[in-house]
Amino acid sequence: MVNLSAFIFPTIGFLLQTYTRLFNKSFGVDVWTRLLETRQVRNAGHKIPKRVNKRFLVPGNFDYPPVFPFILSFFKESTIEKYQGVVAPIFDALNNLFIYFVVIFFVGDVRVALLAQAIYTFTPVIALENSSLTPRSLGYLVMNLAFISTIVYLSTNSLLFLIASVLFTTLIFLTHRFATQSLLFLSIFFSLYTQEAYYLLVFVLGFGLATLLTGGYYLRVLKGHLANIGFWIPNRNMRFAHQIRGIQKERKKKDFVEFAYAMLSQFAPITMVATNFWILGAFAVAGMNLFTLPGLAFNVPEHITDFAVWVLFFYFLGIPILMISHLRCIGEGYRYLEMAALPTSVVSSWLFFQLLSTPYSAVSLSVYGTIFSVNILIIFSVHRNIIKDRNRSVTEEMKKAFAYLNGSKTTFNILCIPHQNTTNVLYHTKNHRVFVNADNPGLMKITDVYPVITKPLDTILKKNNINLIFLNEGFAKIKELKLANYKIVFKSGDFVLIKV
Repeated sequence: MVNLSAFIFPTIGFLLQTYTRLFNKSFGVDVWTRLLETRQVRNAGHKIPKRVNKRFLVPGNFDYPPVFPFILSFFKESTIEKYQGVVAPIFDALNNLFIYFVVIFFVGDVRVALLAQAIYTFTPVIALENSSLTPRSLGYLVMNLAFISTIVYLSTNSLLFLIASVLFTTLIFLTHRFATQSLLFLSIFFSLYTQEAYYLLVFVLGFGLATLLTGGYYLRVLKGHLANIGFWIPNRNMRFAHQIRGIQKERKKKDFVEFAYAMLSQFAPITMVATNFWILGAFAVAGMNLFTLPGLAFNVPEHITDFAVWVLFFYFLGIPILMISHLRCIGEGYRYLEMAALPTSVVSSWLFFQLLSTPYSAVSLSVYGTIFSVNILIIFSVHRNIIKDRNRSVTEEMKKAFAYLNGSKTTFNILCIPHQNTTNVLYHTKNHRVFVNADNPGLMKITDVYPVITKPLDTILKKNNINLIFLNEGFAKIKELKLANYKIVFKSGDFVLIKV
């Protein structure tokens, strides 16, 4: 029977990640993209859609990993929209619960299991990343299941874990692109580190099975993945450029996300630790394997060492990705530490209980208490920003603009400024078309406007037959668009509809 205490921290984590929805129900830029994908899968009869051209001015083929929208497609659209804030926290709660079983299996101590869950629960990046509708928590869960199953199989030669490692590795290809990419890097590294080819072989086998079971559809997902990387190679320095103003080196007031990423990039070795202080436990374990310290008379189990290596690999992988612009096309470097949240929690918890029986017990209690306190302050500080966020939320003013468009007898081809509002407008309006790509290869067809506008706007409008601009004046003023002729047809707060 499962110890009921195993559900304490998954429940706390769920509440921590969802309470912001009581104050801001529509936070998140990618929410509407995920809901559109779910709508497409639902309309295709819970199957993979084919050509996506309805209302996308840049049509394409559906190329998103299908598991997440497939699961959501069995719920009514109104239900998913209403409760979309709890989806990611549910999968994260399962991940939290999985940590308990991992610790029980490898360590066999309920105390270590519960502390590991607590550490995971109050890790800021975990609490914050799941505050909107995202498949990340599902992807991270499947990756953890895949890699842990592989570790256990290689330790036990159990047929059950052989099947599990292949099953979950296959599933990750159809669940989340970044998690798949991270698992590839981790599998290559562990094959070299342990001299065990199975880590890489099971990844290759999963790729083959994912392709076979989907009738080749995964190759379209892969093509989209590579197209996204290819898009950001030439645009790597424009990650946080302003769509109208370009790179603003002298701008004093920066968006919080932009500011945080700038700090992460500039001081990566230090700031990577700041994204998750618990990774210091992995450094401590590595140190114990290399040096004999006075007063520390305990051995580090093999699997705890493996978990520490897992953490340190992603730490040292993330640093060059953050600091070298040419590598940013394969992800935001700090996100790789998210793929090590499970082993980080396990290692830090195990280390704490070892230190309690040493002369360092008082120091460890102080350090762990301080990290918990700082993390909780960070979580509630950022959650306060989420609650007040207007740039990434559907506001009442924006709803009025949607109502105007839905009541209009004219069908518009719309350019959104900022570009992040494209799928938002598509989701909330009925008949209008929006200048946005339906698949990742289509990114190369919108480079005139994203990530920055590269040509005179009048030229772009004429070229793409655009007759309306959906503008947020909190982002840019009309005069900055340098339009020759235009007419304001609707205005609500910062949102302006400009007929061109």
